[in-house]
Amino acid sequence: MKILFYCTIAGLLGILACKSTQNNTPDNSLPTLDNGIWRFEAKTSFSRKDTVKIQLYHESKEAVRLQRPLEMKLEVEEKGTWRTIKKLYCPCQQGCPNPPRDREMAPQERFTFQWIPVEQFCEPSLKTLPAPVGKYRLIVNHMVGLEKKMYIQHYLFKITK
Repeated sequence: MKILFYCTIAGLLGILACKSTQNNTPDNSLPTLDNGIWRFEAKTSFSRKDTVKIQLYHESKEAVRLQRPLEMKLEVEEKGTWRTIKKLYCPCQQGCPNPPRDREMAPQERFTFQWIPVEQFCEPSLKTLPAPVGKYRLIVNHMVGLEKKMYIQHYLFKITK
């Protein structure tokens, strides 16, 4: 009985050691956040001069439908609440085609979100302001198969001066 107990403990410790090793990233790679559906690969801090690039790697074994891939919601934390960042898919009154409503993502497929840290407004012409310094989150919405249920996840990062 004691041998079984010690073997079980040794096995569990081995699994935990293996798991913690897998989460370590080499110094030259991007930090990752893994939630079972998406693995996010990106820096956790960007300056206002950087282009924010966040790679979403689809890890699940079944296809998902990424919702509004070209209009992903981006929020900034201000005074303890989240405010949506104003960004334009299409420049003011340019007559662009409607963006796709969703995108089928096969297992192990990647999608890259990119954003220049500015807010954009149309009043009456295009106005651009630097994005505020602070904590941000990228909201990722997806559906699995033909389900009507929407799944929501997010990736946190910071914008610095």
